[in-house]
Amino acid sequence: MKSASTARTAIVMIFAVALILNLAALLLAASVQAIGWASLNVTIGKLLLAYSAPGSALALGVFAKRRSKGQVDPLALWAALGICGMWNLILVWRCVIFGVAALTPSALGGLKDLHEFFDLVSKAGAVVTGAVTYFFAKPG
Repeated sequence: MKSASTARTAIVMIFAVALILNLAALLLAASVQAIGWASLNVTIGKLLLAYSAPGSALALGVFAKRRSKGQVDPLALWAALGICGMWNLILVWRCVIFGVAALTPSALGGLKDLHEFFDLVSKAGAVVTGAVTYFFAKPG
């Protein structure tokens, strides 16, 4: 995976798959009536807020005109994939814990804790946005 186009595609796929898994875990909690629909709406809003900074960089990059499809620095590529992968994995992990807690009343992982987690992760989104921006904003 050495082309900029392939790197961009990989980063977009990491975010898309993670967002789908997060939403599935939240919908699971709502489907077993562990949370109400109003709480689900608030929780999805907080999840989308956590994705807003890197998601904006992705959207701008996808719709912006690319100047070329050159090679990428392998270290930068793996660093960006690692940062994006870990950030999304942490979000998915926490949403899955919440989904499992919805199925198992004795498990820990309440809605308030999830909202606090999303607020905390939203603040760390700048690190991920930097990695995403590198591949979508630079020529090449």
